[in-house]
Amino acid sequence: MRKLSLFHIGTAAFIILWTLQIVALSTSVKEWLDQQTGVPGGGLAYAVCFLVAGLSLSGVAAYSGYLYHQGWETARFCRALKIGVMIAALAAIVCTIWFMISPGYMNPVGLLGLAVSLATWAWVSAIANQGIREHHHPQKNPTPSPH
Repeated sequence: MRKLSLFHIGTAAFIILWTLQIVALSTSVKEWLDQQTGVPGGGLAYAVCFLVAGLSLSGVAAYSGYLYHQGWETARFCRALKIGVMIAALAAIVCTIWFMISPGYMNPVGLLGLAVSLATWAWVSAIANQGIREHHHPQKNPTPSPH
């Protein structure tokens, strides 16, 4: 059994503090949007979005702690990161559509939010897939870094 390291302690602290912050943030966002929209429950969509997205990142952090303890594998971490961000992006897409329909806020800002969510999904997916490919098929003669 490995001793607890600074990585384990930092991971645990991050998970606890991040989760508390996400719960507080989602509650604040809901209350603020309820007030701004004048619709009871008008902010529920984004409260759910912040909560799901934040908890998915907490899950990735917890999994990274597990991987560190069991033996680090970059490809497995990249897959977990990809899944975590995909969950967050999907939550953002669904909750933005929900916010447009429920309180009826279909506007350019909402459409921009959808575009950002989709772009984030594509960007992180490409980065994670590259990390997975490099782990499984390392280059024999990698290009030296210019730095």
